[in-house]
Amino acid sequence: MTAEQIIGLSLALLVMLCGLVGSVLPGLPGAPLVLVAAIAHRLYFGAASASNWVLAGIVALTLLSFAFDYLASMFGAKKLGATWRGILGAAVGGLIGIFFGFPASFSGRSSARCCWR
Repeated sequence: MTAEQIIGLSLALLVMLCGLVGSVLPGLPGAPLVLVAAIAHRLYFGAASASNWVLAGIVALTLLSFAFDYLASMFGAKKLGATWRGILGAAVGGLIGIFFGFPASFSGRSSARCCWR
């Protein structure tokens, strides 16, 4: 291995480790960080990196993670006695969170204050 490959692998593993921590701690996107690190490593190193099958598996696991997170928020709201509006809010919030992440939480709070007085 060349020094360039060792540095690239070390950086990819560091970002993946942050993704692993992010899967437990709120505020850090866990699965997307792992996916971005794997794709960036593949784009930079080409055939010396993970195969297309490995990347497809990581993409599938990331999508599965999003689906379970989405369903867990809906079922959790239902289990704790939320109304249909609460379940709808959990579903819409999950979808918005996928695309906009942490900044969307602030816009949701300000729009709630504006519209629900």
